Amino acid sequence: MSNHISIKLFILLILFRGFIEAQTYQQTQFTVNDGLPQNNITSIFQDSRGFLWIGTYAGGVSKFDGKSFSNYSKKNGLPANEITCIAEDKNQNIWIGTSHGIVIFNGKSFTKYSLNDSLLSPYIADIYFDSKNNVWISTPVSLHCIIGNKIKTFTKNTGLFNDNARQVIEFSKDNYFVALAGGISNINQGKITNFTSKQGLFNAFTDKMCISNDNKLWIGMSKGLCCLEKDSILKYIISDNYRENYIISMAINSKKEIIIGTLTGLHLFKNGNFEEIKTNSNTSFGTVNIVFIDNEQIIWVGTPENGLYKLQIQPFTFLKNDFFIGNKVSCIQNDNNGNIWIGSEKGIAMFYDSIKVIVESPIFKNNKVNSIVVKNDSVWFSSNSYYGYFFKNKFKTVMFDQAYSLFKDKDDKLWFGAPGILYRLSGLKRKGYNSKDGLTGFNPFEMIEDKNGDLWIATESGPNIFKNDTFIHVNSKMGLKFDYSYALAKDKNKDIWIGSYGNGLIKYDGKSFFYLPISEKTSDNLVFDLYFDNNNSVWAMTDNGLFKGNEKQGKMIFKKIAGLNSEFKKFSIAQNCLALDNINRLWFIENSQVVIYDKNKIVEDGFNPNILFKGLYLFYDQTDFKEYSDSINPWNLMPYKLELPFDKNHLTFEFIGINSSNSEIEYKWMLEGFENKWFSSKNNRVTYSNLPSGNYCFKVQAFNSSGKTSEIIEYRFTILTPYWQALWFKGLLGFFILCLISLLFFYRVNSIKKREAKKTIALKKIAELELKALQSQMNPHFIFNSLNSVQSLVLDNKTEEALNYLNKFAKIVRVSLDNSSKQNIPLHEEIEFLRFYIDLEKLRFQNKFDSEIIIENEISEDLFHIPPMIIQPFVENAIKHGLLKKTDQGHLLLHFKLSEKFIHCIIEDNGIGRLKSLENKKTNGETHVSKGIGITKERIELINSKSLSKEHLNIELEIIDLYDSEKSPVGTRIIIKFPIK
Repeated sequence: MSNHISIKLFILLILFRGFIEAQTYQQTQFTVNDGLPQNNITSIFQDSRGFLWIGTYAGGVSKFDGKSFSNYSKKNGLPANEITCIAEDKNQNIWIGTSHGIVIFNGKSFTKYSLNDSLLSPYIADIYFDSKNNVWISTPVSLHCIIGNKIKTFTKNTGLFNDNARQVIEFSKDNYFVALAGGISNINQGKITNFTSKQGLFNAFTDKMCISNDNKLWIGMSKGLCCLEKDSILKYIISDNYRENYIISMAINSKKEIIIGTLTGLHLFKNGNFEEIKTNSNTSFGTVNIVFIDNEQIIWVGTPENGLYKLQIQPFTFLKNDFFIGNKVSCIQNDNNGNIWIGSEKGIAMFYDSIKVIVESPIFKNNKVNSIVVKNDSVWFSSNSYYGYFFKNKFKTVMFDQAYSLFKDKDDKLWFGAPGILYRLSGLKRKGYNSKDGLTGFNPFEMIEDKNGDLWIATESGPNIFKNDTFIHVNSKMGLKFDYSYALAKDKNKDIWIGSYGNGLIKYDGKSFFYLPISEKTSDNLVFDLYFDNNNSVWAMTDNGLFKGNEKQGKMIFKKIAGLNSEFKKFSIAQNCLALDNINRLWFIENSQVVIYDKNKIVEDGFNPNILFKGLYLFYDQTDFKEYSDSINPWNLMPYKLELPFDKNHLTFEFIGINSSNSEIEYKWMLEGFENKWFSSKNNRVTYSNLPSGNYCFKVQAFNSSGKTSEIIEYRFTILTPYWQALWFKGLLGFFILCLISLLFFYRVNSIKKREAKKTIALKKIAELELKALQSQMNPHFIFNSLNSVQSLVLDNKTEEALNYLNKFAKIVRVSLDNSSKQNIPLHEEIEFLRFYIDLEKLRFQNKFDSEIIIENEISEDLFHIPPMIIQPFVENAIKHGLLKKTDQGHLLLHFKLSEKFIHCIIEDNGIGRLKSLENKKTNGETHVSKGIGITKERIELINSKSLSKEHLNIELEIIDLYDSEKSPVGTRIIIKFPIK
């Protein structure tokens, strides 16, 4: 069935800038709540180690390592808490300008600058080190240049435009520019030239200058921005608003873009135009005190009230246009030309070379597009109600039916996946396949061809392969552990990748399946769509965000690109939600809107982290190493040329990787002289215990999530040889050991003789007790009663029962005699003996009790051995003193079970209990004492004492009286634990 539908075609030729939001920045704010000493930030500087130094108006200075702040104030040695500027000399000392002079920080302590008193003003506006390491100091009343220990002073009297120096910058060799109140001065080869409003500058206050890499000098003034190029000056204003034009600070990035801080906010100047810098939180910065760009091109902004801001270019762009407003986007597809096609409830949009074509039709109303395929000059689509194609400004529907997926195979044939059926189109003729044809699963979510040209179909029952007009269900028989599959993709090797429901990714190389979970979180492993880019990186859209996977050193490493947060509310749970355009940007769907991810905007991809040693600890404690070294590094308190005694050999190294981006830092390290391979971890501490004497070199390197690495830093140290390794000590020790061995030999011989004598006595005692145990088992009363029972059965003409009884009696006698001379017997022989014995007792006492023997499955009766004649006396005691005194039916339980080191024999009866039995004896005047239990206990003690080995396990005996809820006796439980043999 087909139907032609007329449509309106809107072709809007709009620059990409017109329908994509302006570039935004990802914002991170730091305040006193995060560790800053004050929210009024006056200066920012990054030293050669990578530390960020933040000066405040009244809180001192703070050092930031990317994770935490270390604060310094007057209490630590600053002359004042008002910080005006920060710089670093060639020796990596930090120079800090304050309202009361300069101090120098060497990593440990602050030292007052020796020439402070020679400066004309204690208020320091700026400190600058030129290429010759000369230091230039700007003050409100003068400019000073310190060359060695000599000071050269510049003022209005020496040729400057005025005395109020704000900043110095080196333009070229021996060529400097000085920012002054109302203009600038140029000091070139000692000659001074002034630039003011007469030369074309604004008649305004000058506060900041910077130089671009095309040798242009940019001057920030209180009325706008000026550019000095050769002898010409260009002027730029931000707006007609005086406060908005008042430039307080500025910095230039590697793209020659100038970041400008004014009284009203933050602006970007590029290509001769200004634009306000926006953040993902739409922050209004207000007055900006200081703008700084660090080594990773991250922007840092200091404000007078709101603390410190870190601004990173936001890699995500959200499409905004009439087509997308109030419109739910449902799928994205790219064609062979890199064009992006977007399906929604309104229609289809195409993006190519920054131009957009929108196709709208009433047929799409409340009928979202699920999939798009470009075939030659026609655009095919599937939707919730039908599927068809768009050709020459008209839609044609092929069939009115819901369709999930759409795929074009190698033969240019189209496949449509609909509920319960799969269609293949040849021209406009279609053929359907369903479960009767072997298709497993009701919902064909996605399709792809493998390296053999066979078609794979993802369904809720697992993948299907269509090969030679036959469906093959990919299941556990083929090696696939999990069924539910949503997504399919193919890498550069044409291996098939499956996106599973809760188990991450599964790779099939034509022979085997490889399981690659994204993380330990289930929501991260609910994969709805997969896509491989030109670098063979796999992109996975999951229930919890967008992930990128790369193979590194044989392992698949996944990185979360976007997760649920204030920006991303909900990720697409459908297929066809990922695509790559012709400039390698990833397009994806989030909360029914289109987002573009441009990885080229990520700072961390282009910059290596710094790494520094943070400390060395001896036995986990911070140690004063002056005792072991002549000099100490003040920045980390680690000693140079460390030599430690042999007993100071437990060391902990602490280090830190510094980068301003949010990239996660990991480390790899190796201790040469102790190990010969590298180890890696996210932990920034490594401990070595009991290091032997020798020379060592500890090496460590940092790397971020993009694989960028720092330099390898080293620390060398020595652990001295102990005195006992000296030759004289070894000789003395050898003589002492020889004497000791002789003494031990004679002592050992004597000990063996004594032990053998004790062992002989013990064995004799055991033999006597074993004989007594046998006698107690074969006591005359038991024999008489057993024979009497046989006689009774014969008289009652129960010949068969009598023979059976007599047979068991004979076996008991034989087993007792055989085992009496053995130290251990197989467990099954002891159990068989106990069965015979209990059967005889039950017959003797006319089944007054029943019995149960439980042997747990893990016990091998042939494998395990126990001493004979240990259990029977306790069984006899349970019957005689517990069960026979009971008025109702008794129950005897023997339970054998296994633990890690013991065989447990549990003898439990529901008799009258030991206490009641004792009372009955007293009442009846019985004086007979059972010898069997006493003999058995003595045997156990002797068996336990036979071995002197520390590893020897003893036979353990425990007797437990059983009571009911009313504290009345209900029996006895005996637990005998035999060591496993």
